[in-house]
Amino acid sequence: MRTAWLRVDRLLGEHGFEEDDAQSRNLLARHIEGMRLEAEGDVPALKRGWRHGAEDFVQYLTQKLGRLGSAGERACERTETDEQLALRIMREDLARYQLEEAALAGLPKADERKLSIARKLRQHTPMTRRWIATRLQIGSASYLSALLASASDESML
Repeated sequence: MRTAWLRVDRLLGEHGFEEDDAQSRNLLARHIEGMRLEAEGDVPALKRGWRHGAEDFVQYLTQKLGRLGSAGERACERTETDEQLALRIMREDLARYQLEEAALAGLPKADERKLSIARKLRQHTPMTRRWIATRLQIGSASYLSALLASASDESML
């Protein structure tokens, strides 16, 4: 059973189908597949199926959305835009510290700049400790947790 808000009559009608039944939907699916096959040489293949646009499209959406997820948002879409938000935060903070991402490997794992970025990522994104530890060259997720916990304990003194 289809949810009440999902209307397919307009889509079917735009392609010449008057009835919303299984036969019309199957014919529409074949029609669209035929159009896709015709254009296959002109359009690059879609890898994930949910977006098609310029290279910076995900970054643009991330900035526009501000990142509160919607109820209908798929997990793979959410993960991709969350990662773009995390990367933007990371790039901004690295620029503020006048660091390049490549320089992170040469810094101590417990470098205060890395920890500051990690705290911000944990606060403003749903990225995992493993992802943050890997991107910031901090070591393991558990080591990151220990560093963040000890920094939190120190701030309570």
